Amino acid sequence: MKKSTIWLLTIVMAATIMGLLFVQIMYMEDMVRMRNEQFSETVQRSLYAVSDALEQDETRFYLDQDLNEAERYQFELGDRLPSEITGTINSQGLGENKTAKPEIGSGNFKFSGQYENQQAILKGQYLYQKGLLNEVILSILTQASDRPIVERADSARVNSYIKKELESNGLEVPYEFALVSPR
Repeated sequence: MKKSTIWLLTIVMAATIMGLLFVQIMYMEDMVRMRNEQFSETVQRSLYAVSDALEQDETRFYLDQDLNEAERYQFELGDRLPSEITGTINSQGLGENKTAKPEIGSGNFKFSGQYENQQAILKGQYLYQKGLLNEVILSILTQASDRPIVERADSARVNSYIKKELESNGLEVPYEFALVSPR
């Protein structure tokens, strides 16, 4: 073999090795980038779930607070509401074993007589509970930012939520967090 052919083959082999090395480095960089994106996405998903759990806890707090106020108000009224409902139910004959006989009219079932009053009572209870939820939502919107972050999110509870969510998403890494108020 000629010397020039050997040099040409050496240059081609060196270029091929350099090309393969470049492709392999690019492949490794893409793998690292994809793993970082997966990690970031998993952490974001976990933090959204923690945020949702904390929002549910805060809503539960306001619901409990509003229900306690409603119970206190009802207690101050002398418990008139339950006796009125009981009296209404007893006067409609619910204690008896009667079956509902629906009347078919315009495609809808309509309960006759005694059951229309029961529907009215249930509708009233539904409207009361809907009003209660509206009050709670209004109080969340107006009062939530007034409470300090320490009262709204207990650090031990936040830590347990974060740990549970990270583990459920397959991440078992050490972490640190801080509760910071936006103000």
